[in-house]
Formats: sequence, C-alpha cells, structure tokens
Amino acid sequence: MSISVRPATRADTQAILALSRQTLTAHRERFPDHFASPNVPAEEFLAEFFSRRRPGVVLVAEENGEVIGWTAYAQFDVPFDKKRSDVLGLIMDITVASHAQNRGVGTALIDTLVSRAKEAGVTLLQADVWMGGPSAGILERAGITPVKTVHDRRLGPQRKAPPGGQSLMQWLAMTIIALVVLLVGVVIGLVI
Repeated sequence: MSISVRPATRADTQAILALSRQTLTAHRERFPDHFASPNVPAEEFLAEFFSRRRPGVVLVAEENGEVIGWTAYAQFDVPFDKKRSDVLGLIMDITVASHAQNRGVGTALIDTLVSRAKEAGVTLLQADVWMGGPSAGILERAGITPVKTVHDRRLGPQRKAPPGGQSLMQWLAMTIIALVVLLVGVVIGLVI
C-alpha cells in the first residue's frame, strides 16, 4: 500500500465530487429526510477554495495515481471577546472510497490536515459529522473529540434557495458567529 496525501488541484475536482456522491448516497440511505437534494455541497466549496475566495486546505489521498479520499477545512477568524479570538479550521468533509476504507487512508488525511492547519496558524479545529459514520472514529483518534450533540427533526422538505440567497459557506460562517455570540453570552452570564 503506497498512499500519499497531497494538496488538491482543480484537476482533482471530478474525483472529489465522485467520492462525495458516494458519501451522499450512504447518508441518504441512513438519513433520507436530510439528504433529499441531489446536489453535492462540495462543488460550491471547491469552487470557492480554488478561486482563493476561501482560505483553508483541500487534501486528497492518492494510491497508484487514483484519488481514493479527500478532506478539507475552511478557515475563519472567530472573535471570542475583545482580547481573544480563534482561527477556526472547520473540517468540511472527510471521505474515503469504499474500496479503500479500513486501510488508514482517513487517518493519513486527517493527520496531514492537522499538520497543515497548525502551519497555517489555526488554533481550533472543528468538524460536524453524522452519527454512526466512520468519520467520527477517525477524528477522535486524531484528538478531535465530540463536545456537543445536535438533535434535529425535519419538519418539511428542503426548499429552493431564493435568488441571492446565502451559499453554504456564508450560512456556516453566520452559524459559527451566532454560536460564538451565544457562548460569549453564557461566559458573561457565568462571570456576572
């Protein structure tokens, strides 16, 4: 097994999207209410990353010239209070081809991502993973441990985004900011 991990290039886009479709298919089987859309969110993220509008890293794992996995993080500056802030690396995805799973590919991807994030000055890595999936174990072995659980219930079908609506990345950024504001409020409440 000769697996190498390297930064992704535009030439890797179709292989990354194919892997993402594989993951979405598996998620649709387990969580049909949450994955009704045929769209692959990775496409928008990759376009933003390769155009350099989004700081972060996209990595691929390769074996004998074949892309067999990928992971990425987007980078955000998140103020905590007037004196402190974090450089957040939000892990967007980690996907390994089904025929390459359980061979250390995911671990190699995450270990490289953690190294690159440290080099880029990231102070906090976070990931949002689906319960029961293989990503949770890979992340935990890399020291990225669960700190919260999100419970949800779909109340209606997803709707088409309005013209000029937020991209996935804009929504994630706003969600992170809202969570930080909430956390600051809790900390202030505890101090008072």
